[in-house]
Amino acid sequence: MSQQLLIQNGNTVYEPVVQDEITWTTERKGAAGKLEFKVVKDDIINFEEGNPVAFKVDNTNLFYGFVFRKKRDKEQIITTTAYDQLRYLKNKDTRVYVNKRADEVVRSIASDFQLNCPYQPEFSQNFTVQ
Repeated sequence: MSQQLLIQNGNTVYEPVVQDEITWTTERKGAAGKLEFKVVKDDIINFEEGNPVAFKVDNTNLFYGFVFRKKRDKEQIITTTAYDQLRYLKNKDTRVYVNKRADEVVRSIASDFQLNCPYQPEFSQNFTVQ
């Protein structure tokens, strides 16, 4: 079984040395996926909270999310927690949209939270969301 962890910081993508195991946690509904791992700090790796993280097993994409927490210990091991995009949609917010199509509302929310939204359906009927 091959595993690949990638962390992007700006235009640079790192494949860090991972200590111990990588833990991927999901729930059936309503909770963001979580990826926890420990990275060995070296002279090359440089990442921060908010950077994208991708995790593959046997060349199959399992996780795509963002670094939410990292902590380095005295042995230069960086304990890292990343969550998928659902985490951004768990906040409580109120918005009023008038004469907007569903795809326009989805694009607006995705843009505001800088989410990747690869599937963007087009709807022809306008409606009001309150």
